[in-house]
Amino acid sequence: MHCSQVSCPGVHLPAKEDLSLQVSFMGRSARSHRLPAAFPLLLHQNMSFEKAVDPGDIAVMLQYETVTIELLQLVPPVPLSLACFEEDARRFLFPEPKLVPSSSGVDREVLMTRAPHFPVGPTHRPSIHSITFILFYKAQYHKL
Repeated sequence: MHCSQVSCPGVHLPAKEDLSLQVSFMGRSARSHRLPAAFPLLLHQNMSFEKAVDPGDIAVMLQYETVTIELLQLVPPVPLSLACFEEDARRFLFPEPKLVPSSSGVDREVLMTRAPHFPVGPTHRPSIHSITFILFYKAQYHKL
Protein backbone atom coordinates (compact mmCIF):
# COMPACT_ATOMS: atom_id res chain seq x y z
CA MET A 1 0.00 0.00 0.00
CA HIS A 2 1.28 3.46 -0.82
CA CYS A 3 -0.02 6.11 1.60
CA SER A 4 0.35 9.55 0.10
CA GLN A 5 -1.30 11.90 2.57
CA VAL A 6 -3.62 12.40 5.53
CA SER A 7 -5.68 15.55 5.42
CA CYS A 8 -8.05 17.33 7.76
CA PRO A 9 -8.64 20.82 6.33
CA GLY A 10 -8.82 23.69 8.81
CA VAL A 11 -7.56 21.66 11.78
CA HIS A 12 -4.68 22.78 13.99
CA LEU A 13 -3.69 20.33 16.71
CA PRO A 14 -2.95 21.94 20.09
CA ALA A 15 -0.41 19.25 21.03
CA LYS A 16 2.76 19.53 18.97
CA GLU A 17 4.07 15.96 19.30
CA ASP A 18 4.78 14.26 15.97
CA LEU A 19 2.16 12.19 14.15
CA SER A 20 2.38 8.77 12.51
CA LEU A 21 0.06 6.52 10.54
CA GLN A 22 -0.17 2.86 11.60
CA VAL A 23 -1.65 0.21 9.30
CA SER A 24 -2.53 -3.28 10.58
CA PHE A 25 -3.33 -6.10 8.16
CA MET A 26 -2.90 -9.89 8.14
CA GLY A 27 -1.58 -9.99 11.69
CA ARG A 28 1.16 -7.44 11.01
CA SER A 29 1.52 -3.71 11.65
CA ALA A 30 3.53 -1.06 9.86
CA ARG A 31 4.01 2.52 10.99
CA SER A 32 4.93 5.52 8.87
CA HIS A 33 7.82 7.78 9.67
CA ARG A 34 7.26 10.63 12.13
CA LEU A 35 5.79 13.84 10.77
CA PRO A 36 5.18 17.26 12.33
CA ALA A 37 1.69 17.79 13.78
CA ALA A 38 0.35 19.86 10.86
CA PHE A 39 -2.14 18.90 8.16
CA PRO A 40 -1.88 17.72 5.47
CA LEU A 41 0.57 14.98 6.42
CA LEU A 42 2.56 14.26 3.28
CA LEU A 43 3.57 10.64 3.80
CA HIS A 44 4.52 9.25 0.38
CA GLN A 45 5.41 5.97 2.04
CA ASN A 46 5.04 2.35 0.99
CA MET A 47 3.86 -0.29 3.46
CA SER A 48 4.05 -3.98 2.54
CA PHE A 49 2.17 -6.93 3.99
CA GLU A 50 2.91 -10.47 2.84
CA LYS A 51 1.19 -13.75 3.51
CA ALA A 52 1.31 -17.14 1.79
CA VAL A 53 -2.23 -18.09 0.78
CA ASP A 54 -3.62 -20.74 -1.53
CA PRO A 55 -5.04 -18.85 -4.55
CA GLY A 56 -8.41 -20.57 -4.09
CA ASP A 57 -8.68 -19.23 -0.54
CA ILE A 58 -7.89 -15.56 -1.22
CA ALA A 59 -11.49 -14.31 -1.52
CA VAL A 60 -12.57 -16.00 1.71
CA MET A 61 -9.41 -14.90 3.56
CA LEU A 62 -9.89 -11.25 2.53
CA GLN A 63 -13.52 -11.29 3.66
CA TYR A 64 -12.49 -12.25 7.20
CA GLU A 65 -9.32 -10.11 7.41
CA THR A 66 -9.56 -6.57 8.74
CA VAL A 67 -7.55 -3.54 7.63
CA THR A 68 -7.08 -1.03 10.45
CA ILE A 69 -5.52 2.39 9.89
CA GLU A 70 -4.83 4.67 12.85
CA LEU A 71 -3.63 8.25 13.03
CA LEU A 72 -1.38 8.40 16.09
CA GLN A 73 0.07 11.32 18.01
CA LEU A 74 3.38 10.16 19.46
CA VAL A 75 2.80 11.28 23.04
CA PRO A 76 5.04 9.47 25.55
CA PRO A 77 4.82 6.89 26.97
CA VAL A 78 2.05 5.46 24.72
CA PRO A 79 0.93 6.93 21.36
CA LEU A 80 -2.53 8.54 21.40
CA SER A 81 -5.01 7.41 18.71
CA LEU A 82 -6.61 10.50 17.14
CA ALA A 83 -8.63 8.77 14.42
CA CYS A 84 -9.07 5.34 12.87
CA PHE A 85 -10.49 3.53 9.88
CA GLU A 86 -11.45 -0.14 9.90
CA GLU A 87 -12.92 -2.26 7.12
CA ASP A 88 -12.81 -5.85 5.93
CA ALA A 89 -9.90 -6.38 3.53
CA ARG A 90 -12.07 -7.37 0.57
CA ARG A 91 -13.99 -4.07 0.63
CA PHE A 92 -10.83 -2.07 1.27
CA LEU A 93 -8.83 -3.65 -1.55
CA PHE A 94 -11.76 -3.98 -3.99
CA PRO A 95 -14.18 -1.12 -3.19
CA GLU A 96 -17.69 -1.12 -4.59
CA PRO A 97 -18.15 0.86 -7.80
CA LYS A 98 -18.94 4.54 -7.25
CA LEU A 99 -21.17 6.81 -9.29
CA VAL A 100 -18.12 8.95 -10.08
CA PRO A 101 -15.03 6.73 -10.44
CA SER A 102 -11.58 8.10 -9.63
CA SER A 103 -9.53 9.06 -12.67
CA SER A 104 -6.74 6.53 -12.07
CA GLY A 105 -8.95 3.65 -10.93
CA VAL A 106 -6.56 2.68 -8.12
CA ASP A 107 -6.37 5.86 -6.04
CA ARG A 108 -8.44 5.64 -2.89
CA GLU A 109 -9.60 8.11 -0.25
CA VAL A 110 -11.19 6.93 3.00
CA LEU A 111 -12.69 8.90 5.87
CA MET A 112 -11.46 8.13 9.35
CA THR A 113 -13.58 8.10 12.49
CA ARG A 114 -12.16 10.64 14.89
CA ALA A 115 -11.60 9.86 18.55
CA PRO A 116 -13.73 11.83 21.05
CA HIS A 117 -10.64 13.76 22.18
CA PHE A 118 -9.72 14.82 18.60
CA PRO A 119 -9.71 18.63 18.93
CA VAL A 120 -12.12 19.61 16.14
CA GLY A 121 -15.79 20.08 15.44
CA PRO A 122 -18.05 17.24 14.25
CA THR A 123 -17.77 18.31 10.59
CA HIS A 124 -14.00 17.73 10.45
CA ARG A 125 -13.00 14.17 9.61
CA PRO A 126 -9.47 13.13 8.73
CA SER A 127 -9.11 11.38 5.39
CA ILE A 128 -6.37 9.16 3.95
CA HIS A 129 -5.32 9.06 0.31
CA SER A 130 -3.74 5.76 -0.67
CA ILE A 131 -3.03 3.47 -3.59
CA THR A 132 -3.12 -0.27 -2.99
CA PHE A 133 -1.40 -2.95 -5.06
CA ILE A 134 -1.75 -6.71 -4.81
CA LEU A 135 1.05 -8.84 -6.18
CA PHE A 136 0.72 -12.58 -6.71
CA TYR A 137 3.77 -14.83 -6.70
CA LYS A 138 3.88 -18.38 -7.89
CA ALA A 139 5.16 -20.59 -5.10
CA GLN A 140 7.92 -23.04 -5.92
CA TYR A 141 8.08 -26.30 -4.02
CA HIS A 142 11.27 -28.30 -3.55
CA LYS A 143 11.26 -32.02 -2.86
CA LEU A 144 13.36 -33.13 0.09
